[in-house]
Amino acid sequence: MRLSLLIFVLCAAAILGFLAWAGAIHFLYTRFFWFDIMMHALGGFVVGLAYLWWVRYEPPRGIPLRLFSIPALFVAVLLVGIAWEAYELLIRVDAQYTVLVWLFDTAQDIVMDMAGGAGAFMFFKRFAHE
Repeated sequence: MRLSLLIFVLCAAAILGFLAWAGAIHFLYTRFFWFDIMMHALGGFVVGLAYLWWVRYEPPRGIPLRLFSIPALFVAVLLVGIAWEAYELLIRVDAQYTVLVWLFDTAQDIVMDMAGGAGAFMFFKRFAHE
């Protein structure tokens, strides 16, 4: 189960990367309002799965068990989501937005990241048994 879940996580990450590339090349982020929403949910799912796989199968020694809790999963997804939003701000993806629209878009993106993380937890709980 360990290897098959790792392969699934890597395939999901590859699909996410391909969709991000295709979305940028073909202007899917601006053509379809839902594309960015879907990408954030999928990104949260991939980050959540990767985190859960890591803490289940390759836990680092000396790390307290509380880092393997469900809140820690959501903190990990949240930190990656915030880092991604900082990256978008840095490269000025949302330069045409007003501050209010940018805040709404960022909040929506973070919520979708967290929803993807919740989906990862449900998926992992269902399929990660040995």
